[in-house]
Amino acid sequence: MQDREPTIRSRELGDGLRKAMVAAGFNGRQLGQRLDWPDSKVSRLLNGKRGGQKQTSRRFWRPAE
Repeated sequence: MQDREPTIRSRELGDGLRKAMVAAGFNGRQLGQRLDWPDSKVSRLLNGKRGGQKQTSRRFWRPAE
């Protein structure tokens, strides 16, 4: 998948996901391992270079529960 320029919305989503990830005690690599995602997917989502679909966001939040 080709990177895209981050939008305000995608950066805000990434910021919120990063805050939740840190609050749950994860770093990007740990979260990627737990979700079976490559590090690059986690990084792109956190940096707003990849949009978050509903399924992606749900899987992202689940490990924090």
